Amino acid sequence: MIFFGFSVLLGAHTLYMKWTGMAITGFTTVILLLLIIGSSLMIGLGIIGEYLARIYDEVKHRPRYIVSQEFPSKKP
Repeated sequence: MIFFGFSVLLGAHTLYMKWTGMAITGFTTVILLLLIIGSSLMIGLGIIGEYLARIYDEVKHRPRYIVSQEFPSKKP
């Protein structure tokens, strides 16, 4: 998300440079495409990483709770 925020700021700066005529021809298109693709890849990898982490935790077959004491049962 930090990379995405940085790319939005850099994209806005690049568009400003394009609109004021100070950008090199083709630079704006390349930079914006790289920022959009890079941001979407990073967000996608983050989602996949969270998914894999949850699968890993579930595969360990650990109980959802830990019993700290066991009391003897009262049998008649």
